[in-house]
Amino acid sequence: MDIEHIKTILRNVESQHTFTKFLKTDDLSFTEPGVGNVNYVMRVSSKTDPRKTVIVKLAGPIIKVLGPNYPLDKNRNNLERKALRKLHDVCPGQVPEVFHWDKEESFMIMQDLKHYEDMNWALMRGDIKQGAFRNIVEFATTLHRVTHKKYCPEEEFEVMKQTFRNETMRNVHYTYVFTCPWIKDHPANFPSAAAKEYHALLYENKRVVSNTLELREIYMTKKECLLHGDMHSGSVMTNGEDVKIIDAELVCVGPQSLDLAFLLAHFLYFYHVHRIYPRKDGEDFASRLRTMMCNAVKQYFQEISTWLTEKECETIIQEVVGFTGCEMCKRTFSAAHYHESDDYPLAEQSCIRQGVKLIENYKEIKTIEDLMNILQIDSLPSSPSSSG
Repeated sequence: MDIEHIKTILRNVESQHTFTKFLKTDDLSFTEPGVGNVNYVMRVSSKTDPRKTVIVKLAGPIIKVLGPNYPLDKNRNNLERKALRKLHDVCPGQVPEVFHWDKEESFMIMQDLKHYEDMNWALMRGDIKQGAFRNIVEFATTLHRVTHKKYCPEEEFEVMKQTFRNETMRNVHYTYVFTCPWIKDHPANFPSAAAKEYHALLYENKRVVSNTLELREIYMTKKECLLHGDMHSGSVMTNGEDVKIIDAELVCVGPQSLDLAFLLAHFLYFYHVHRIYPRKDGEDFASRLRTMMCNAVKQYFQEISTWLTEKECETIIQEVVGFTGCEMCKRTFSAAHYHESDDYPLAEQSCIRQGVKLIENYKEIKTIEDLMNILQIDSLPSSPSSSG
């Protein structure tokens, strides 16, 4: 990201929002709050008054993590801007506020959630509360219920489908979640050495390949409600039990099951990290995390069972299982890896094995009890020292 160019365009911002006025007058500092896979994100603060701070999110013409051979429409952050406003309307206060959007330069100026942290870091430390899980599920169930085709007025639902068609970013999922990981030696795959050992489990298993293609078709064609679309732990900011949901550029109207599945795929990764690489203080965070994760899944289905039929819930359970497996495999073979995964190769391998199992068996899972059973740990060693 060209800092001087960012400084220039910020000086020319015409926004009259209170939180952006300092951009024209103050000496500014620039820091990167994290490493994104697709966009460029910068924290911009006043050097004289650090309380004045915003996030600038710039949509470049490529997928950042893959490089110049992978172009992407820059207008995607206009759709994300609309998505964040829609999410705020449905779930007030649970997404960052957008202060300004610039069409020509394809950037947004947003609320800086500086008192929150990426949930990935909290999960890695083993410092997360059940209340955070509960609030994430409340966000998801509220979004899915309010925008569901069963409850949303027909005309409003059709407008929402058109507004959030999001073909550009849906094709990103089509390609990198449901296609590339199942192709041997695809140039968009970047597995670690530990993951590469297990790649044949994906592309040599005809049932897994066939089921993945079915799940891809479900993702591309089923229109049930508005989805965040990329709702994993890296899209959640936490402050104790309080949560904010960010990165809504993959928003779309699609299968209700996807959001919960992506969350579950990432919670399972951290579960395997803590199971195989236990905390030095002796706390069994893996067991505590698994309990919180299972409670969150049960909470989700208890809530949606009040407004969906038993058969509809059964279908969602099946799809959650399948989509969870696809995301677990994608995160071990694509360029967008799990958080700090290079340091936890056995956890990566656990995710591949479990992901394959979930995809292979997703159509047989029809109840919450079935779902809890298939989430049992696999047979990999419980610590690095026991791997022989």
